[in-house]
Amino acid sequence: MNRSVFYLRIGSILRARRSAEQLTLDAISSKIHKGITTISKYETGAAAIPLDVLADYCGVLHIDMGMILKHVGKLCGLTPDCDLEHLWLYWYDGARRKLCAGVIEYSRQTSSAILFRNIHDQNNLYDCQSLYYGRTYGTDHSFTCALRNTAQPHELFTVNIPTLSAEPNYRIGLAVTHNSDYKNIAFKCLCSKTKLRGTSQLIEKVLITKEEYRLIRDTNTFEV
Repeated sequence: MNRSVFYLRIGSILRARRSAEQLTLDAISSKIHKGITTISKYETGAAAIPLDVLADYCGVLHIDMGMILKHVGKLCGLTPDCDLEHLWLYWYDGARRKLCAGVIEYSRQTSSAILFRNIHDQNNLYDCQSLYYGRTYGTDHSFTCALRNTAQPHELFTVNIPTLSAEPNYRIGLAVTHNSDYKNIAFKCLCSKTKLRGTSQLIEKVLITKEEYRLIRDTNTFEV
């Protein structure tokens, strides 16, 4: 993998996050003190972006430069020993009648984590509706990830996945959000190490079952 592909991927991430933040090239130019033409070249990979400029750009976009470099390095095969792992997350939004998906990327070494929520481009995880940063916590019986999003309205997003499961390819867990309206929302979710297909089948797996409804009514708790 040559250097041009590396900078092309870096640029595509910057462009995707700038678009998500609804910032123009002119707005970025005024913040990092680089010309619009130069910034455009950074975003298209036509010019190699220096690390100090990348740090400034990432600061404007509220993204972690270290995680980006690890992410792109792994994609380009430059860091074969990279410790990044990925988990696909699925849940059902009953209000909008749609299956939602995201990817949690985390470091086994540092426990740092990112949630890419509602991804638009499968080839660029950073091209998503919103980013959440946080950490992972592991125990003998569960994997937990607590993250906070980088844009308004700020919210805390927590995912808890059991370590053991009868299913070999996925785990059923619980996700909870604490949003700026001071509301706590919990929903059933499915987690897999690979992307799963079949929307109707996935929806069936993450919908609350009749038995789960009965347990909620009888015990005033929700178990998955």
